[in-house]
Amino acid sequence: MIKEFRHNGILLGALISKEDADSDAIKFYTDKSSDLQTGYAIHPKNSYTDAHIHKIIPQNINSLQEVLIVTKGKIRVDFYSEDKQYVESAIVPAGMAIMLISGGHGIKQLEDSEYWEVKQGPFIGDENKIRFAHIPDDEVVFND
Repeated sequence: MIKEFRHNGILLGALISKEDADSDAIKFYTDKSSDLQTGYAIHPKNSYTDAHIHKIIPQNINSLQEVLIVTKGKIRVDFYSEDKQYVESAIVPAGMAIMLISGGHGIKQLEDSEYWEVKQGPFIGDENKIRFAHIPDDEVVFND
């Protein structure tokens, strides 16, 4: 994990990179209790991951979480608290991923960009979103 983004002790998101993953292993960046598990796998040629089936087990998902995996370009992710207050921003270049765990977020494409967006389903449209105004570019903050 490169950096965690927190507000009042609550984890809003985390910038992750495969660079700190262990070789020949799967490194999970999320806590075991997280509603969306995110990890990175490195395996040598001709190795196997055991064939398996995921059991159907009822699970209670309390929050919608997302992972963005940037494959081209560069994006800025703006983090907001649950009460829509701007907290800070992160730059995510190609080859990196960012987990969006709680609070709100907005995304600005800083270059022509492409990214995978992974989140829990089923998809229900905008029923689970509350839209609000984004932070003006001249008010963006990057904390170390």
